[in-house]
Parts: sequence; C-alpha cells; structure tokens
Amino acid sequence: MLDEPFSGLDVNAGLLLRTLMQMLACEGRMIFFSTHRFDMVEKLCSRVMVLSSGRVVLERRVADFAREGPDSLEDTFVRATDQPDCAPLARQILETIEAS
Repeated sequence: MLDEPFSGLDVNAGLLLRTLMQMLACEGRMIFFSTHRFDMVEKLCSRVMVLSSGRVVLERRVADFAREGPDSLEDTFVRATDQPDCAPLARQILETIEAS
C-alpha cells in the first residue's frame, strides 16, 4: 500500500519505481496506491477507484475507459467528483497578473 509514491521523484526514479511496480504486478502481487497522477494510473493499474469526500464515486477497470469513449480518466474524475469549472478563477488570476 503506497500513498502518492511518485511525489517528488525525478524522471529516473519515477521510471525505476514504475518498472518495479509493473514487475511486482506481473508476479501476481496486488499493489494498492493513491495518486493524483492519472498518467501513472493509466500505465500501471488494472482497476481505478475514485474517492470524493470519503466516498467511492467511481470504480472501473482502466481498460474500460478506452472502450467507453474518448473521455480521459481526468475528464471522468472531474464529472464523478463534481469539480467546479476553474476557468472563472483562472481568468481572475490572469486579470490580477495583468493589472500589476
């Protein structure tokens, strides 16, 4: 069980950890990890579970994302967790930067 295992790793260390995790999985070992790195989920995982406010809001096989349509894991996460549109806040920050 790992919590954000790729956090703070440089590219080489990340590649090493990803390779090790793939080797362990090929041996039939289950690896349970939390991450915000959707690219790692897509490369390493067979299943994904999304939590929001302490509740499971999505559980699916990673392979099903490709079969179900063009939405990325990130798009699905945004919908499943009811993320607000960040464009208004980004626009406000940009206006503040431009005003200074």
